[in-house]
Amino acid sequence: IIEVATWAELNTFGIYDATNPSKMAQVFGGGATSGSQSIMSILADGSVIINFVDTGLDFAGNAFGFYIESTLAPQPWIGGVWYSDTALNVDGADHMTAYRGKGIDTIQILPFAAGLWSTDEYVLAFEDLHTMHWGNQNGVNDGYPEWSDVEPDFTDMVVMVESVTPEPTSLLLLGLGAAVLLKYRKR
Repeated sequence: IIEVATWAELNTFGIYDATNPSKMAQVFGGGATSGSQSIMSILADGSVIINFVDTGLDFAGNAFGFYIESTLAPQPWIGGVWYSDTALNVDGADHMTAYRGKGIDTIQILPFAAGLWSTDEYVLAFEDLHTMHWGNQNGVNDGYPEWSDVEPDFTDMVVMVESVTPEPTSLLLLGLGAAVLLKYRKR
């Protein structure tokens, strides 16, 4: 939907095997723009298919999570690979929040026509910075530009997914409004 990040062109987004997070399949590269689409499937044998092409990866099953990777940023030590499963994040923080459609709201992602935001569609919003750079928390000037003093903003990669079933613990994150996210544009 949007990507408002200093190194938006370098961030990547994808899925990982829930049983082995080192198995990762990229769905979008940093050059993706608003309205970019991708189709992802996991076959019965675990084969991960993206845009009708076998990635060569086999997951243990159809359980997966999402990730954003910002390790290619100019200062890679402030970025990282951030997972939808908080327990996998090296800083122990949530780097993704999710919003579920209620089936009563209309949503438009340009250049597509507006449509119903159904209950099987989710907006996933990611933060790409390590928590040590979420503001000037210790009263110490960290030497970063002012944008680092307003983190986390969860606009570093915002995607809409559909036809997925979240695990029960993820349901706690759902139900928040996404209207504020939809007004942003990619820098």
